[in-house]
Amino acid sequence: GDVSELRAALAAAERAGKDTGKALSDDVGKKGSAGLKAAETAARAGSVAIKGVAIAATASAVAIAGITKAAIGAAARFDAIAKKAKAIGTSAEELQLISGALELGGVSAETTANAIQKLSVNLGLASKGSKLQKEALEDLRLTSEQLESVPLEERMALIADGLGRMTSQSQRAQVAQALLGRGALDMLAAFSDGGEAIRANTELVREAGIISNEAAAQGEVLTDAVSLMGRSSVSYTHLTLP
Repeated sequence: GDVSELRAALAAAERAGKDTGKALSDDVGKKGSAGLKAAETAARAGSVAIKGVAIAATASAVAIAGITKAAIGAAARFDAIAKKAKAIGTSAEELQLISGALELGGVSAETTANAIQKLSVNLGLASKGSKLQKEALEDLRLTSEQLESVPLEERMALIADGLGRMTSQSQRAQVAQALLGRGALDMLAAFSDGGEAIRANTELVREAGIISNEAAAQGEVLTDAVSLMGRSSVSYTHLTLP
């Protein structure tokens, strides 16, 4: 049959892939996001064209190959960050900043992510009058409203400041655990220098460079588009085989 539409879509995918690889090698901000958007558009175009031809399985593989390995690899990383941020109720940028800042203090990214989730739940409980969480905030001289009104990295910095005012290590541990969960004990060392250390580390991470929220979102879209193209190729293999 006529495969001109498919060929055009695949050529567009290949061009977009090459452009994306170059853009991603430059930076992961506006250029990276624009490159991911271009590759995602081409991927969707390829997927639509594939459905109308008899050589779909081969065409899908060529289209996916046209979106460079650099683009697909970067998109997968962006996708992971975006999905993790959504799961814990924050943005991709905030997650990277606080994870990086605390990692400089010796806290793993997984521990930080779990603590963020726990903090969100416990602030909600405190606002509803739950005694354990409310008393923990009182010990820190903070309120749930104060913490919820500032960016995530500043939220952690304020908690570190409050813990730093305490003279008892056992009290620090109890308060931290009441708000941040079991992983709080592994985070106390990072809080030992107070909020200023977290703020300084956050700026170091920001200056080093993070993936923008837009780029993370486009990474999700491109990863999903490539996955759908792969599924299309498997599905149409069954239709085209003799």
